[in-house]
Amino acid sequence: MDGCARTIEWLRERVPVEMIREISLADYGEEAEDHFAGIMDLLERQTWVNGAPQWCPREVLVLDQYTAETRENGHLRRIFLCTLLVACMGYEREEEFFIESNVSALIRLTGSAMVLGGEAPALALEVLTWFAEQHKRPQVYPFTCFCIALLRTHLGDGDAAALRAWVEEEERRAATSMKLQGDDWLVRLNGYTLNDPLRAKWAWAS
Repeated sequence: MDGCARTIEWLRERVPVEMIREISLADYGEEAEDHFAGIMDLLERQTWVNGAPQWCPREVLVLDQYTAETRENGHLRRIFLCTLLVACMGYEREEEFFIESNVSALIRLTGSAMVLGGEAPALALEVLTWFAEQHKRPQVYPFTCFCIALLRTHLGDGDAAALRAWVEEEERRAATSMKLQGDDWLVRLNGYTLNDPLRAKWAWAS
């Protein structure tokens, strides 16, 4: 499972089965047993042998991430969801919609890891560094770089100004390749982020 392995092992030790069963119900209870089995397969690192997971359990990972922060152990729950979701995105090679429409999982993973603290930020950084190598497409890669820069700055790993300059150069390069203009820095690269409730998160803190 490459860059996700340590994080998933860490999560397996902390996320109770009861929480996974709750997550399995996120799609109005539809196909709950299949979603549960799918999540357990991901945790056992079996499903990815033959490619990325499909509807079960991807759909409940996507849905539950939106409200996870409001639940008990919300940030741990969201790290769990978003780590598995980012792993699914990383192993997907054909379904562009799934990857590009779930870019917000990157910032959710980053934010919850920073709030939870401890080992979480470094583990999230491992996941995102791996994901950055999987998808270089301009609609995705600069967002990954942004999250990596936030986590590295949070961890004191590197010069903050240099990290910011790196992200801004990657954003400019992507915008140029897509022939984009306008003042909507970063979010202009991916239409799914323009109306996302987390749009404001894709900006440097003043």
